Amino acid sequence: MKITDGIRLSMANLFYNKLRTALTVGGIGIGIAAIVFLVALGYGLQSLTIKKITSIDAITTITVTLGKTTILKLDKQAVEKFSQMEEVDKICPTINLPAQFKTPTNDKLDITINAVGDSFFRLTGIDKPLAGDLLSQGGPVSPSQGGPVSPSQGGDDQTVISSALVKALNSLAAQMIGQTMTIEVFVQNESDTTKVETKSKTYKIIGVVEDDTAPFAYVPLNSIDGFNLTNYNSVKIKAKSQNQVGSLQQKITDMGYTSTSVVETIKQINQAFQIIKIVLALLGVIGLLVASIGMFNTMTIALLERTHDIGVIKALGFTNRDVWGLFLWESISIGFLGGLLGVIIGLLISQSLNWIIIALAKSVGEQITNIFEAPWLFLLLILGFSIFVGLLTGFYPARRAAKINPMQALKYE
Repeated sequence: MKITDGIRLSMANLFYNKLRTALTVGGIGIGIAAIVFLVALGYGLQSLTIKKITSIDAITTITVTLGKTTILKLDKQAVEKFSQMEEVDKICPTINLPAQFKTPTNDKLDITINAVGDSFFRLTGIDKPLAGDLLSQGGPVSPSQGGPVSPSQGGDDQTVISSALVKALNSLAAQMIGQTMTIEVFVQNESDTTKVETKSKTYKIIGVVEDDTAPFAYVPLNSIDGFNLTNYNSVKIKAKSQNQVGSLQQKITDMGYTSTSVVETIKQINQAFQIIKIVLALLGVIGLLVASIGMFNTMTIALLERTHDIGVIKALGFTNRDVWGLFLWESISIGFLGGLLGVIIGLLISQSLNWIIIALAKSVGEQITNIFEAPWLFLLLILGFSIFVGLLTGFYPARRAAKINPMQALKYE
């Protein structure tokens, strides 16, 4: 029997009992749709998380710290050595200092002062403030202007605060812009760590960044020149290209420093989401397993109903292989139709939810990308998996049908 004849006969047999076939295909479709929906959620959340932490500059940036070493120093001399490496494009040192801020209610709030270089925000992927502007060395960088304000505008005394600090003050981001804040900064003596000096500094708030983890403020590195600090807490180094990140990181590690990059973070995120997607897929497979039991039942009933017909076609010259192929094509067809239906349903539901979520986000002034993403390769694989399930489920009924004795089958009513 030709393959085309087998497909044609199997489809004719399937649509002989349309209701039963529709229910079986629908069961497979629901199982596949559940897998598509859940795994698409995993892909979407993975993509959303990676987009949240990366940018064109951030993905080529390495963060250097001292780690556990007490021998090395992270100072201007170290920065000079880093700058001489051929892979280095930009360098941005950072100093973190504990401080206190006096609130309007005269309460003292513990915060962290992050003194940063001019390219800090670009290298960390912070390209848009929640309100106001971002800092540049000597002045703010406005997203609308696309460049730094000149040093003559007094940028050394300007600050960008976190949204966590805004919430701690029971205020709104927009209301904080233009206000001044006097901060008491605690500076540890680098030659005698037992001594701590208190320095008072007043800054004008020019921007708010979205970060609810802790109350802190970004200030220009130049603004703490009078604090006599020579060591940095960390240094951000931008490689000239993404391909050079690995070699640059290795050179820095060989010097004894601890280095991390977004590339490593992305690898860890991908590994975590790989496990999450497998778990989500397994939840959908449970539904597909139930549907495959129904499909097995359908094929077994079809075998019992058509025992006499099998005897007739065998008497007309059909071989055991032909009968086996006929039943197998029926089960494969059910798997294919169920898989196709499931992929369509899964995509419709996930895309509909994407549109609804994006519309709701826009209505409240938030920007959000797709929560559900389904790569075409995954959809093709899940369709192939559905066909495989059909093949597996129909194998035993097809084998039983092929072994039926035609003489006994002709007597069967």
